[in-house]
Amino acid sequence: MRSQGTRPRLVRGLGRGSVVDFCLGFVRDNYARNYSMSELATLAQISVSYMFRTFKRKTGLTPLRYRNRVRIDEAKRLLRDRALSLEQVARRVGFDDRKYFGRVFKKETGLSPREFCNRSFSGSRVRS
Repeated sequence: MRSQGTRPRLVRGLGRGSVVDFCLGFVRDNYARNYSMSELATLAQISVSYMFRTFKRKTGLTPLRYRNRVRIDEAKRLLRDRALSLEQVARRVGFDDRKYFGRVFKKETGLSPREFCNRSFSGSRVRS
């Protein structure tokens, strides 16, 4: 993951599939950083609308939904460790607002973060 102070370099001459691959990699490497979709499109040297269209065509998700999914996957890993509070987990994966983190978490998993923790440690099956 890049530190918040560094800016990634622009890419040059990517084909359509490579643009989406670049965006996927950027999101995975920078999921905890707050950046706009406009910034991501600028880095890939494409328009925001083109990025959304090609990203959704290839992944079935918008770039925002993909970033949230990556964030929630990491949050689930951190919650299973039980070393951090819910607020610390939320901040670590890029959510400044714990309540918003809870809404996104529930949308992605069907459970609140607290329910996820309780089920993870009670032996119940949890939707991944």
